[in-house]
Amino acid sequence: MSTSFNAVAVVPVSPTRKRAEAWLETLASYSPAVGRTDRGLSELVITFPAKDMSQAVTTGWRLLLSAAGALEPGSFRVLPTDDYDREVEAVDLAPLPSLASVSEAAEIIGVSRQRVQQLIDAGQLRAVKAGSTWAVPRLEVEQIADARAAGTTVDG
Repeated sequence: MSTSFNAVAVVPVSPTRKRAEAWLETLASYSPAVGRTDRGLSELVITFPAKDMSQAVTTGWRLLLSAAGALEPGSFRVLPTDDYDREVEAVDLAPLPSLASVSEAAEIIGVSRQRVQQLIDAGQLRAVKAGSTWAVPRLEVEQIADARAAGTTVDG
């Protein structure tokens, strides 16, 4: 009998757009999610079947290593999906900030979409990937636009 498990790995690098897309593609069969931890590191989460915890640990480790390549996870944990779901539901999440797409951010800042992508890739603008779309905090975009208008930054 097979049970569903989740493996969560923190990889000690920033989740650039290119890196996140590669991980999502490699792990597409395992309902992957890629995010940024509060320390700016990459977090990968996958869901997969296994007959027991021992097999889940081995399978999860191999799958995540296949995606991360030479980047060995700094932390790794596996738990049954029911436990993972309860843990996620128990987190007291703050309301989501207002988000902007890359195109909207470019328009607000007054730069090209490519420049916004560069800011994301360089870690100068936080972003999350939702499906095939990147979303950035609107407040940060507005701060960059304000600073750019005041001539106090070269980020935009």
